[in-house]
Amino acid sequence: MSIIEFSGKVRGTTKLKQKLQGYATAFGAIFAKGQLEKILLERTLGRFKTTGPTAQKDPSGTPWAPLSKETKRSYRRDQKLVDTGGLMNSIAIVRRKMSMSELQSPTGGGFSIGVVGEEISKYARAHQFGAMAGKGYQVRIPQRRFLGIGAGDVELVDNRIAKILLRQGLR
Repeated sequence: MSIIEFSGKVRGTTKLKQKLQGYATAFGAIFAKGQLEKILLERTLGRFKTTGPTAQKDPSGTPWAPLSKETKRSYRRDQKLVDTGGLMNSIAIVRRKMSMSELQSPTGGGFSIGVVGEEISKYARAHQFGAMAGKGYQVRIPQRRFLGIGAGDVELVDNRIAKILLRQGLR
Protein backbone atom coordinates (compact mmCIF):
# COMPACT_ATOMS: atom_id res chain seq x y z
CA MET A 1 0.00 0.00 0.00
CA SER A 2 1.32 3.42 -0.86
CA ILE A 3 0.38 6.77 0.56
CA ILE A 4 0.40 9.82 -1.64
CA GLU A 5 1.70 12.86 0.09
CA PHE A 6 1.64 16.42 -1.11
CA SER A 7 3.50 19.33 0.30
CA GLY A 8 4.07 22.74 -1.11
CA LYS A 9 2.48 26.14 -1.24
CA VAL A 10 -0.76 26.84 -3.05
CA ARG A 11 -1.11 30.40 -4.32
CA GLY A 12 -4.11 32.48 -3.37
CA THR A 13 -4.93 30.71 -0.11
CA THR A 14 -4.47 33.88 1.92
CA LYS A 15 -7.04 35.76 -0.18
CA LEU A 16 -9.40 32.79 -0.05
CA LYS A 17 -9.04 32.59 3.73
CA GLN A 18 -9.76 36.32 4.04
CA LYS A 19 -12.83 36.03 1.84
CA LEU A 20 -14.15 33.04 3.81
CA GLN A 21 -13.58 34.92 7.09
CA GLY A 22 -15.45 37.87 5.57
CA TYR A 23 -18.40 35.62 4.71
CA ALA A 24 -18.40 34.15 8.21
CA THR A 25 -18.51 37.68 9.66
CA ALA A 26 -21.26 38.68 7.21
CA PHE A 27 -23.39 35.66 8.08
CA GLY A 28 -22.92 36.45 11.75
CA ALA A 29 -24.22 39.97 11.03
CA ILE A 30 -27.10 38.64 8.92
CA PHE A 31 -28.33 36.37 11.69
CA ALA A 32 -27.37 38.67 14.57
CA LYS A 33 -30.12 40.27 16.62
CA GLY A 34 -32.78 38.35 14.70
CA GLN A 35 -32.86 40.85 11.81
CA LEU A 36 -34.38 38.47 9.27
CA GLU A 37 -36.86 37.09 11.77
CA LYS A 38 -38.01 40.61 12.66
CA ILE A 39 -38.47 41.56 8.99
CA LEU A 40 -40.64 38.50 8.32
CA LEU A 41 -42.61 38.92 11.56
CA GLU A 42 -43.34 42.57 10.71
CA ARG A 43 -44.48 41.60 7.21
CA THR A 44 -46.76 38.89 8.62
CA LEU A 45 -48.29 41.21 11.22
CA GLY A 46 -48.68 43.86 8.52
CA ARG A 47 -51.20 41.60 6.78
CA PHE A 48 -53.67 42.30 9.59
CA LYS A 49 -53.49 46.08 9.12
CA THR A 50 -55.69 48.15 6.83
CA THR A 51 -52.83 50.08 5.20
CA GLY A 52 -49.34 49.19 4.09
CA PRO A 53 -47.66 46.94 1.51
CA THR A 54 -48.96 43.66 2.97
CA ALA A 55 -52.27 44.94 4.40
CA GLN A 56 -55.19 42.52 4.09
CA LYS A 57 -53.26 40.38 1.56
CA ASP A 58 -51.87 36.86 1.52
CA PRO A 59 -48.11 36.29 1.12
CA SER A 60 -48.42 36.31 -2.68
CA GLY A 61 -50.09 39.75 -2.58
CA THR A 62 -53.62 38.53 -3.34
CA PRO A 63 -56.22 40.49 -1.33
CA TRP A 64 -58.10 38.52 1.29
CA ALA A 65 -61.71 37.56 0.58
CA PRO A 66 -64.20 40.19 1.79
CA LEU A 67 -66.14 39.67 4.98
CA SER A 68 -69.64 38.24 4.65
CA LYS A 69 -72.60 40.49 5.53
CA GLU A 70 -73.28 38.37 8.62
CA THR A 71 -69.70 38.67 9.82
CA LYS A 72 -69.67 42.44 9.22
CA ARG A 73 -72.77 42.79 11.41
CA SER A 74 -71.24 40.87 14.31
CA TYR A 75 -67.68 42.09 13.95
CA ARG A 76 -66.31 44.70 16.35
CA ARG A 77 -63.96 46.12 13.71
CA ASP A 78 -64.13 46.63 9.98
CA GLN A 79 -60.88 44.72 9.59
CA LYS A 80 -60.50 41.11 8.48
CA LEU A 81 -59.21 38.60 11.06
CA VAL A 82 -58.95 41.23 13.80
CA ASP A 83 -62.16 40.96 15.79
CA THR A 84 -60.48 40.66 19.19
CA GLY A 85 -56.83 40.72 18.10
CA GLY A 86 -56.26 37.24 19.53
CA LEU A 87 -55.04 35.71 16.28
CA MET A 88 -52.70 38.57 15.43
CA ASN A 89 -51.33 38.61 18.99
CA SER A 90 -50.60 34.87 18.87
CA ILE A 91 -48.21 35.17 15.91
CA ALA A 92 -44.60 34.84 16.98
CA ILE A 93 -41.12 33.81 15.99
CA VAL A 94 -40.65 30.13 16.77
CA ARG A 95 -37.03 29.11 17.20
CA ARG A 96 -36.05 25.50 16.64
CA LYS A 97 -33.17 23.19 15.93
CA MET A 98 -32.70 22.62 12.22
CA SER A 99 -31.79 19.49 10.38
CA MET A 100 -28.46 19.28 8.58
CA SER A 101 -30.18 19.64 5.21
CA GLU A 102 -31.49 23.12 6.06
CA LEU A 103 -29.63 26.41 6.05
CA GLN A 104 -28.41 26.99 9.57
CA SER A 105 -27.56 30.17 11.36
CA PRO A 106 -24.12 30.28 13.01
CA THR A 107 -25.82 29.25 16.27
CA GLY A 108 -27.19 26.10 14.60
CA GLY A 109 -30.83 27.07 15.05
CA GLY A 110 -33.59 28.15 12.76
CA PHE A 111 -36.90 29.90 12.99
CA SER A 112 -40.35 30.06 11.56
CA ILE A 113 -43.20 32.50 11.97
CA GLY A 114 -46.23 30.74 13.39
CA VAL A 115 -49.24 30.80 15.65
CA VAL A 116 -48.47 30.04 19.27
CA GLY A 117 -51.20 28.71 21.49
CA GLU A 118 -53.39 25.63 21.48
CA GLU A 119 -56.65 27.56 21.84
CA ILE A 120 -56.14 29.86 18.84
CA SER A 121 -54.63 27.20 16.55
CA LYS A 122 -57.99 25.87 15.27
CA TYR A 123 -59.18 29.39 14.46
CA ALA A 124 -55.87 30.15 12.74
CA ARG A 125 -56.01 26.93 10.72
CA ALA A 126 -59.57 27.69 9.55
CA HIS A 127 -58.52 31.06 8.17
CA GLN A 128 -55.16 29.99 6.80
CA PHE A 129 -56.65 27.11 4.79
CA GLY A 130 -60.38 27.87 4.69
CA ALA A 131 -62.97 25.69 6.42
CA MET A 132 -66.61 24.89 7.01
CA ALA A 133 -67.94 26.12 10.36
CA GLY A 134 -71.07 26.87 12.33
CA LYS A 135 -73.99 24.65 13.25
CA GLY A 136 -73.95 21.66 10.91
CA TYR A 137 -70.88 23.10 9.18
CA GLN A 138 -73.07 25.19 6.86
CA VAL A 139 -70.87 28.32 6.85
CA ARG A 140 -67.86 28.50 4.57
CA ILE A 141 -64.87 30.41 5.93
CA PRO A 142 -62.82 31.48 2.92
CA GLN A 143 -59.08 31.01 2.89
CA ARG A 144 -57.27 34.12 4.07
CA ARG A 145 -53.63 33.12 4.21
CA PHE A 146 -51.64 35.20 6.65
CA LEU A 147 -48.65 32.88 7.20
CA GLY A 148 -46.03 32.21 4.57
CA ILE A 149 -43.33 33.95 2.59
CA GLY A 150 -44.11 35.68 -0.68
CA ALA A 151 -41.98 37.27 -3.39
CA GLY A 152 -42.11 40.66 -1.64
CA ASP A 153 -40.82 39.11 1.57
CA VAL A 154 -38.00 37.36 -0.28
CA GLU A 155 -37.02 40.59 -2.04
CA LEU A 156 -36.90 42.50 1.25
CA VAL A 157 -34.75 39.81 2.89
CA ASP A 158 -32.48 39.59 -0.19
CA ASN A 159 -31.98 43.36 -0.11
CA ARG A 160 -31.07 43.28 3.57
CA ILE A 161 -28.56 40.46 3.00
CA ALA A 162 -27.09 42.30 -0.02
CA LYS A 163 -26.57 45.45 2.08
CA ILE A 164 -24.77 43.48 4.78
CA LEU A 165 -22.56 41.73 2.21
CA LEU A 166 -21.75 45.07 0.56
CA ARG A 167 -20.73 46.54 3.91
CA GLN A 168 -18.38 43.58 4.31
CA GLY A 169 -17.02 44.17 0.79
CA LEU A 170 -18.29 40.77 -0.40
CA ARG A 171 -20.79 41.47 -3.15
